Amino acid sequence: MRRNTSTRLEDGSLSGDSHRIKVGDRKMQQLIVINPKDNVATATTDLQKGQEIKVEAGNASVLIRLKCDIGFGHKVAIMDIQSGSAVYKYGEEIGLTTNNISLGEHVHVLSQRGRGDLSN
Repeated sequence: MRRNTSTRLEDGSLSGDSHRIKVGDRKMQQLIVINPKDNVATATTDLQKGQEIKVEAGNASVLIRLKCDIGFGHKVAIMDIQSGSAVYKYGEEIGLTTNNISLGEHVHVLSQRGRGDLSN
C-alpha cells in the first residue's frame, strides 16, 4: 500500500512524489454539463437569482442568467425546453417536462416527471 507523501508548501500548493498541484489555480465551475446532449446543468454550489454564469457544453457555450435561486446539486435549464420534451442529464433521458421551462429556470419534480412516473 502506497502512503500519501504530499505536503502543503508556503504558496498553498501541494507537492508530492511526482506532482505539484496549485490549490485555487482553477476557478470552480458553478454549473456543470457532462454530455453535449444535456439540456440541464447541475449546480456545484448554491447559486443566487440573477447570477450570470457561462456554461460550456461540448464546443458550445451559453451565458445563463438564473431566474431563481438554485441549490447545490439541483438542475437548471441551459436552453428553453418545451412542455412534454425530454430532459437530458449525463446524456441520458431522465424525464419529461410537464410545462415549458425557460433558459435559467430551476428544473425540479414539479416541472419534470421522472422515468418511473412516465406511466401515470
